[in-house]
Amino acid sequence: MEKMDLDQKPVGFLQKNKFLKNKKSAFSLIEVLLVILIISGLTGYYIKNFSKLKRKKTVYSVMHEINDFCKKTLSNALLNKKIYEVRFLFNDDNSLNMIKSSPKKESNDSKDKVSSDELKFIDEKLIFKSLIINKKNEFAAKTTEAWFLIYPEGYSQEVETSFQIENISIDILLNPFTCSFQEKQWLKKKLKDFLY
Repeated sequence: MEKMDLDQKPVGFLQKNKFLKNKKSAFSLIEVLLVILIISGLTGYYIKNFSKLKRKKTVYSVMHEINDFCKKTLSNALLNKKIYEVRFLFNDDNSLNMIKSSPKKESNDSKDKVSSDELKFIDEKLIFKSLIINKKNEFAAKTTEAWFLIYPEGYSQEVETSFQIENISIDILLNPFTCSFQEKQWLKKKLKDFLY
């Protein structure tokens, strides 16, 4: 056997090494396109859900403001031992302008000066589709004002309403025992669980 010189290498080995040196590691075009497609799909999905979440946050913040106002009126009715009116004042397009609360005026009560509270809606445009108080639709008479009563015993009249804000419609009911508005579906589910 002949001894091979260590400096001398076989021809096939050199060609293989040259091929490996010239090859660069990279992603193929299909792999890059697939990654871009997945990222854009996930981004679109999360942006869509984020905008829905932002709109729902606006709806629930408005509901929270109305609930705080009603609870404050309830506490005033309990403290002053008077019936309070919660008035909804509407614009011509059925958008809510403000909510006022004051003691119900009686004929012999005209000398008493009791402060009234107001909640104005400037930023949000709440468009009411219906307002049903004690099973009577207040919008049937094309009114710009509707009210319900909160009694000093700690309960209120039945109120059911449907309004729209930022293209989201929501149906809510006033819980007459807590004087707070809740989503119609949620409250019906709770009542069904309670009764059955």
